[in-house]
Amino acid sequence: MESVTGYYDKLGQTYIDQTDEYWSRYHTLRLTTAVDLIGRYGSPGKLFDFGCGSGELLDLLEGYDVRGCDISQEMLRLAGARHADGDFRLGGIEFFEKVEDEFAVIVALNVLPYLSAEEEGRFYRQARRLLADNGVLVISHTNELFDLVTFNRYTIDMFEDRLLPALELSDDARNAAMAAFRALLSEPDHPPQSGKTFSERDVLKKRRADPFTYRPAGFELREQRCINCFPLPPRILQSTPELGGAQLGAHRHLSGTLLKIFCSQFQLALMPLPD
Repeated sequence: MESVTGYYDKLGQTYIDQTDEYWSRYHTLRLTTAVDLIGRYGSPGKLFDFGCGSGELLDLLEGYDVRGCDISQEMLRLAGARHADGDFRLGGIEFFEKVEDEFAVIVALNVLPYLSAEEEGRFYRQARRLLADNGVLVISHTNELFDLVTFNRYTIDMFEDRLLPALELSDDARNAAMAAFRALLSEPDHPPQSGKTFSERDVLKKRRADPFTYRPAGFELREQRCINCFPLPPRILQSTPELGGAQLGAHRHLSGTLLKIFCSQFQLALMPLPD
């Protein structure tokens, strides 16, 4: 597996210049959703962007004194070029633990899945320390349940790694179960592991979370949003423009329970609980 730093250093400007229609829709939706949550629960003042990347979120915000950090030097260069008045520093959780200030808003989008469970706990402790009274923390995480409905090799991975071990089957029974399971899936060999198209999961190790139970200690959940919903397996949904367009409005037609299963990512607006 590649390091997160190396991956994003190499990605650089192509992260901003991405022209793929699906990527553009996904990227825009996750940013505008975060901005809406910040506007709903936050107040103007100081904002810290943990894992600020190239600073795209800040293009959509006004009225904030912005600080941020990222482990990619290249992403920081891009963020500084876009927002000369921002204060962007190289570093991750160790840097965050040394910050001394008070913030009205702290944001961590598409960052927590790259942290270990121990690092994630440290992040939340520091966010509580740094948030002002009535401050808001907006985070995003990757939905582990989404693999259940993609009907591809990631579904197989989840079935084999998470579900079958609990059944304590013999090797023969386990192999038979896996063969039967693969036969039921529509795209057992997709997404491909090499070639022009690949998943970030092929090169980076990412942790995932259950949107039904993910509730960070020390925080009150104010609102949860489900991002990038797939009412059909992704490869099928993206096969025609008509089906791809249906994905955009999927969240309007799914119940709260289904949304939490069919979304690939979820966002939370969190307020710190009193000590």
